Amino acid sequence: MRNVIATVVMALAMASQAQALTFKKGEVLGSDGKVYEGASPQQLENMVAKAKAGGDRGGVSGNNVFVIVGENVTFIPVEDLKGKTDETMIEIVGDAVVQDLTGNPDIKFSQVEAVSEIADNTGLSVEEVLNNGDIAGIDPELMAEIEKVSSETGIGVDNLMAVNEVMESMPEDQMNEFMEDLGEMIEEGMAAEIDEFLTELREIEGALDAIKQFDSYESCVAGGGGSVCDEVDALMEESGL
Repeated sequence: MRNVIATVVMALAMASQAQALTFKKGEVLGSDGKVYEGASPQQLENMVAKAKAGGDRGGVSGNNVFVIVGENVTFIPVEDLKGKTDETMIEIVGDAVVQDLTGNPDIKFSQVEAVSEIADNTGLSVEEVLNNGDIAGIDPELMAEIEKVSSETGIGVDNLMAVNEVMESMPEDQMNEFMEDLGEMIEEGMAAEIDEFLTELREIEGALDAIKQFDSYESCVAGGGGSVCDEVDALMEESGL
């Protein structure tokens, strides 16, 4: 998708300032004399058909930049991109496309790129990378750091994502202590054991929620954690971690 968006930005840079008759930002006048947002129904149909036939999947139309993904056409007013750097324009256009496709105004293009890159590099599915989370909550810098740690230690990305999910629920002092302990175990050559433990832990339904909610086996039992408490406790005893 980035290549398509970059092509659109180049087209914008080369486009003539002589635009078609336009009205408010993003509106155009259709051949039927009516005013539409982005393009008329007939124009949309023609643009999608052209893209399917191997034509442009992005470019400039009237006072809008457009990007076509499947049957969907996203329009971004040229006015929103004026005076921006190429990278900023890619970000603005990318955000508009992914938000239009998903219907979620909180998703960013950088988040989609981060998840897709890790999925491509690790062979994991997008669902596994997200670990049942929402892509809108993804931090691209954190994802890059997790992938780096995974490549250095051999601990799976999905397992590191699970660790991060648990740490986010901890008080800062407890989180720092946990990270120090984890780092020491990795330095002692126990990365493989940690990875195996985390894989088995994630297979216990409700285990991560229990760990985030309770700070001990006793509090888990007292809090109504049920059999999950016993399963997690047994796994920890077996692993020796």
